Amino acid sequence: MAIKILGAGISGLTSAIKLSEEDTEVVIYEKNKSAGEHQRENTQSIRNYENREDQLLEFQKYGIKVDGFKPIHSIEKFAPSGRSMTVFSKKAPMFYVFKRGNNNHSIDAQLYKQVLKNGVEIKFDTKIAIKDCDIIACGPLFNDGNIYGIELKGVDVDPEKILFFMNNDYAPAGYIYATPYGKDSLSIAITSTNKGINLKENLEKFIENTEILRTIAKKSNSKHEFSGFAYFNVPETANIGGKLFVGGAAGFIDPARGFGLKYAIESGIHAANSIVQDKNYDFLWKTDFEDELLEGFKRRILIERMKNEDYEKMIQVEQMNAKEYKEKKNRDELEEIIDSLKFDEYLEKWQKKHDLTKLV
Repeated sequence: MAIKILGAGISGLTSAIKLSEEDTEVVIYEKNKSAGEHQRENTQSIRNYENREDQLLEFQKYGIKVDGFKPIHSIEKFAPSGRSMTVFSKKAPMFYVFKRGNNNHSIDAQLYKQVLKNGVEIKFDTKIAIKDCDIIACGPLFNDGNIYGIELKGVDVDPEKILFFMNNDYAPAGYIYATPYGKDSLSIAITSTNKGINLKENLEKFIENTEILRTIAKKSNSKHEFSGFAYFNVPETANIGGKLFVGGAAGFIDPARGFGLKYAIESGIHAANSIVQDKNYDFLWKTDFEDELLEGFKRRILIERMKNEDYEKMIQVEQMNAKEYKEKKNRDELEEIIDSLKFDEYLEKWQKKHDLTKLV
């Protein structure tokens, strides 16, 4: 009997690749007309500087064959006043950036081609209930925050630097970023968990009022918009009555930074392995990245409480290498605030709010 996967996003395609390589019959059901259609072309990043080893090498160990990742060696963080600090790494990249969406260079398209090569059947433009599937990879099932952005072409930017802006006047409980893909392509986006603000309007105002972004945007010869939403969670279990929730459907997104690709791929692999190797899915994903999600959740609590004056205090020097930054961040940002909170009770309430059992 074929394993039924709901969704042809990153986690669903990854699960299908792994299962098909183990000679397991797979069928993917996707409500859109093509893989990656739910996202317009945009540039995203994946953190590398705090990993056990290089993230691309980890993907290769899982058998995920993708290219087009570009290295980022620095990130410039801006306080509301415009003061900035650059965190850098001379050796290993701090981040990798990649394309998303329905285009030939995107990771979506690459995984889709690998799925087709493996002979997996995909039924596009088809809706099917969660209860009728084995792996749930349909993307976010709740909405904790939104993102709006523009993809610019024809710009001239530093291809190895991300710009990151902290300012509650525009992005309360969120942030604004500018992520390059090479010298001539850039995504500028705003994200926030505050649903009462107009993200498009705020981003347009921020770009107009921020010289470095205004200058870049004026040089662009082409642009398009993209948007989306997500939720984050550290569920007690992602196996609901034998339905394995993966990627964004499980809430596997870094609650503080918004990174999701790593967890989409890894949870997709773990779901497949739990089926073909008869292993406990919750044990696999929790062993791999639960601690990372919990740390991100604590940082999310911190972000929700940050004020503009707090962001100003974070910018104390002009430059800092990634190792020093990691040590300072872990020492200064979390401990005192988290110790004053009843984190376990906070997390339990959050898990009840995002109860996956109600969806099956």
